[in-house]
Amino acid sequence: MSQIIELQSEGLEKHFQISIPASVIKDKTDQKVISLTARANMPGFRKFKSGSHITSKAMQVKQMQVRRQYEASIRNDVQNDVIVAAVESLIKSNNFSLIGDPSIKINDDSSIEVNSEQNANAEEKDITVDVKFTVYPEIEIPDFSQITLKKHVIQCTEESVNEFINGLRHEVYEYKDCSEQEKAIKGSKLVIDIAITGDGIEDHNKEDIEFILGSGKLISKDIEERFTDSIVGSQLDISTTLPDNYPDSKAAGKLANLRVTVKKIQQPVLITEQQILDKYKVTSIDELKVKVKELQNKEFMGLSQILLRARLLNQLDKMLDYDLPKQLLKSEYAVVRQNVLAALKDNNNNGIKVALDKSSDHDIEQYCQFVATRRVRIGLFVLHYADKKNITVTDEEKNMLLLQYLNKGKEEANAIVYAYNNNLRWLSNSIAMEAKEIKVINHILENEVQIIEEPCTSDEIEGFADEISKDMGLSFTDDAISENINNDC
Repeated sequence: MSQIIELQSEGLEKHFQISIPASVIKDKTDQKVISLTARANMPGFRKFKSGSHITSKAMQVKQMQVRRQYEASIRNDVQNDVIVAAVESLIKSNNFSLIGDPSIKINDDSSIEVNSEQNANAEEKDITVDVKFTVYPEIEIPDFSQITLKKHVIQCTEESVNEFINGLRHEVYEYKDCSEQEKAIKGSKLVIDIAITGDGIEDHNKEDIEFILGSGKLISKDIEERFTDSIVGSQLDISTTLPDNYPDSKAAGKLANLRVTVKKIQQPVLITEQQILDKYKVTSIDELKVKVKELQNKEFMGLSQILLRARLLNQLDKMLDYDLPKQLLKSEYAVVRQNVLAALKDNNNNGIKVALDKSSDHDIEQYCQFVATRRVRIGLFVLHYADKKNITVTDEEKNMLLLQYLNKGKEEANAIVYAYNNNLRWLSNSIAMEAKEIKVINHILENEVQIIEEPCTSDEIEGFADEISKDMGLSFTDDAISENINNDC
């Protein structure tokens, strides 16, 4: 019989020692040797009937030959089987629910796959095995009937429709080449060549750089303003310190001399009313207003649902209280930190960058810890709730979510393709987990909590989003609000 001792258990981390008598390994090894002797087809020996008691000299000689050739391998297999059976018995008898696979090590710190020399040396010794694993926390489903959430019902107004259509009238339909002497103004599209020289900067020439004057996309706002009133053929010599986030890391932060040549200037041509109607496939402004109202109401409904989900997640995060597995926290923290640092280096103003761009390293680390802890806590609850409520995710639902990411934007599509090529298993698990979380949250909203509908205007929605983001540990502004809440959901 195996002897099991609990050495140390800290929270969800379990550590046991299993002692297996050498006699158990020996008896099972002998049984397999005898069985193999009867069945083995070896030169110079005949087969014997399984289970028969053979005492002939031939049988004994054959058994000795089997032992010489196969006993070490047989003992190794027996040892593995006995250890695995003992570990499975330990887990089953204690009703442990494991996260991942257990770590199993024989007392000499070797892996379970020991070689024949180790087996020979340990033949007459009891086997001591250290078993470590992490168990799921005990999770209780909260009383959702005590939760009341506000759902904002947003109806677009005539004013918002008119504002949207006025915005359409200021859209650029195309750009047309201007005359040689026509000056660049705000909104002009320029094509330039840049030659950059400086200490430690070699062969740094860029051709056919295209940008819109006033967009702030060219190195820095100050440099961009220098092109106001320039004409085709203008040359500008500029001395500046390149920003730290300059795309070429070797040149970033260095003092540089720029020689810029303006190759082309194009002026914007605004869209006409007829082109607007054609774009939206309508025949009149009144018909366009009806279509815009439908589109805005659909958009507002989606935003309202995002806010409702975010409120539920915030409530869950406050209500759930249980130990979290250290390894899961560590892994999730690494993923969050990598994503946050990548977002901060991004040239575009994403939600994370807007919120954390001027934060200290300590604040950024705190945020990463906060998000990782929140995700692990809610993720474990989602798995538990789905199991209790028999909520499953179909392949079709996972494929739909994957298509949404592919259609969301170039960056998201590239990330999916990269994950597909480099870590398909991780991508599959991530999509499955997110699809399950969406389904669980929707199930809770539809069947568990109380929802009160509250009318509001589109102008009020930013205030609600900011309130929710503060509950999440951040305060965002403008477009970053809905983007970050949507990502967290």
